[in-house]
Amino acid sequence: MTEQFKGSPWNCDSIDQWNQPGYWSDYYRDLLADRQDPIRRKLVVWRDCDRLIYTLSRIGKLPVRDGKDEIRFLDAGCGISALPYVLKAWGFHVVALDTCEQAIQISAKQNPSDEELAQCIRNWEPSRDYRGSYTLIDDPKKSLESLQNLKGVGGSVSFIHADWLDRSACTGPFDFIYCRNSLRRSKKPYWRDSIRRFYEMLAPRGLLILETVNALDLMNEVHDLLREIGFVSLEKHLTRDEDHKYVDAYWPTG
Repeated sequence: MTEQFKGSPWNCDSIDQWNQPGYWSDYYRDLLADRQDPIRRKLVVWRDCDRLIYTLSRIGKLPVRDGKDEIRFLDAGCGISALPYVLKAWGFHVVALDTCEQAIQISAKQNPSDEELAQCIRNWEPSRDYRGSYTLIDDPKKSLESLQNLKGVGGSVSFIHADWLDRSACTGPFDFIYCRNSLRRSKKPYWRDSIRRFYEMLAPRGLLILETVNALDLMNEVHDLLREIGFVSLEKHLTRDEDHKYVDAYWPTG
C-alpha cells in the first residue's frame, strides 16, 4: 500500500495521474487550446507572486539592487508559468525545473514583455467596508509600476527538464527554493525525499518557500516533517544565520 499523509482527501486513482509527467503534457496542451477557459489559462501562465513579494521584501531581498553577488533561485516545478521571468527581472539567477518536458519547452520559448509580466503582480487596496481587509483591484498600470519598482540587476534564467531528486541534473547550492503546489498531491515518500533534497540543495541561511493550496489537512504533518529534517521556521527568525536553513510554509485556501 502506498503511504499517504493522514487525512489526505486525494486517496484516489487521480493521485497516480498527478505524479506522471504525461498527465501534465496533456494538461498543458488542453490548457493552451483555444477552447479552454482563458481565465484559467491566465491563472496558470501569469501566476500571481503575492507570497514571494511579501516574503522576499520582509527579509530585504527584493529588489536585488547589487548584481555583484549571484543570488541563485530554484523554481521547483515551474510548469508553464511566467514566474521564472519575473524572478529574472527582479535580479535573481533562476533555475526553472520541471519533470514535464513539454512545460519546459513552452516556458523556454516565452519572451514576455514587462506589460505581460506585470500580470503576475496583483494590487490589493484597503477595503472601504471592512477594517483590516483588502480588496483586489484590477489595474494594469499599477501592476506595471510595481514590477518596475521591484526591478533588479544581473538576473538570468535557465530551464531544466528533470526531477529535483536527480542529483546529476539539479545541483545547488541555492539561496532560495520556491515550490508552489508541485507536491500537493504527491505521495508521502516523495514529499519526504523532496523536502530532504531541498534541504541538501539550500545554501547556509537558505530559504525554502513552500506554498501549498487547499491542503490544510496535510499542514501539521508536513510541518513535523520539516522540523524533523532540520528546517527552522522563518516566522520567528527573520534574521537568518549561517548555522540554519529556513522555511516559509504557506497554506492558502480558495
